[in-house]
Amino acid sequence: MKLGLIVPSDDNPYASTLLAALLAAGDRPAGVLCSHRSALSRAIACARTQGIGAMLRRIRSRYDPTGTVKDEVRRCLARFASDQKLANWNRRISATCRQLGIPYLRAAGVNDPAAVAFAQGLDLDLLLSTAGDIYRAGMLAAPQIGILNAHMALLPEFRGMNVLEWSVFCGRPIGVTVHFVAPKIDAGDIVVARELLIKPGDTLATLRARSLTLNVTLMLEAVRLLRADATGCRRPGDGPGRQYFVMHHRLRAIVERRVQRLAGSYSAR
Repeated sequence: MKLGLIVPSDDNPYASTLLAALLAAGDRPAGVLCSHRSALSRAIACARTQGIGAMLRRIRSRYDPTGTVKDEVRRCLARFASDQKLANWNRRISATCRQLGIPYLRAAGVNDPAAVAFAQGLDLDLLLSTAGDIYRAGMLAAPQIGILNAHMALLPEFRGMNVLEWSVFCGRPIGVTVHFVAPKIDAGDIVVARELLIKPGDTLATLRARSLTLNVTLMLEAVRLLRADATGCRRPGDGPGRQYFVMHHRLRAIVERRVQRLAGSYSAR
């Protein structure tokens, strides 16, 4: 099976860990597309499509003045990489591609004509996406089988943004789903899903970090399943569910307290 990888930036730790895991499993990508856009261009695009309010909420949701989330992500991925004996998991993706002779393209977004032409030219069976972009028809049609994405919630119940937090807020199980990207957001066929349990000492930051390691594990599992049977392992992902949007910081604070209370109750058992 011929694979390609889409990454949001050259130094994204989740994407570089997934690349290292693919290489360790013998699944060398035929090409890597970096769809990096500047923060300004992303903000403008959000304002145009969703309004100024949505743009400001998205910026606020990504602002982490203490560095807590980023630090926890790197710690968690470092432990995962050590356990899995992954080489160069935190190396710049372009450096790994250059060393191994893997074609690498940096483009202005996943739907940029150069990006679509690059993907089409690779003659791929499957694209693995670590970029949270909306894909248009040209890129969706580039791979023969489709584009896979790892979603931080159990589909189809929770679609959209901040779905880990919304799952906790609604008192529902949290988890990760690997699914095919479709024109309708988070409604493509599901390949594999797994629940993520809250552990003693967990916070929202640690849950998000552990979700990323589960993303990597399930992406590799999805590739194995599709290699064995490209159609039989799929189930519809367009069932009953809701689309969620950026969570208000006051609701996020409630969710954080709920996670810590649940984590504390487990540690007291």
